[in-house]
Order: sequence, then C-alpha cells, then structure tokens
Amino acid sequence: MMEAMIQNVMHLSRLVEESDYQATTELFGQNSTVQSLDDFIPKSESDFLEYAELVAQKIRLYEVKCSEKDTFLPLSRAFWIPS
Repeated sequence: MMEAMIQNVMHLSRLVEESDYQATTELFGQNSTVQSLDDFIPKSESDFLEYAELVAQKIRLYEVKCSEKDTFLPLSRAFWIPS
C-alpha cells in the first residue's frame, strides 16, 4: 500500500518535471523546430525571406516597448505632484 503511494507520487513528480521542462524550452526558444536569429544562416532566396521575417519580428518587439514607454511617461507626469 505504502509502496504504491510512493510510486504514484514519484510518477506524478516525473510528469510535472517533464511538463515544466517542455514549458521552459518553449518559453525560451530552445525548441529545435523554432528558428532564431542566433543560429539561422540564410543560403537561398526563401531563407533570406524567412530571415527578414525573423528580423522584423525582433524589431516589432522593440516598437511595442517604445510605445508603452511613450504612453507611460505622460501618465506619470500627469500624476506627479511636486513637493
């Protein structure tokens, strides 16, 4: 009885570890099916088009961050009361 409970806990722990590992690799781009700028070497015209799309995606991330910053600063100034 006790051995079955221990085996069940170990099995559930293993499932959680596998799920966490999969989620981490997907989150940080360690999945081999996902291309990144770091390891992508374009050789053909279609590769260069894919590379251009990867560069555009990277730039879009910074555009969003800049627009959030531009929105935050006026709001922070509006609520700032000098002492």
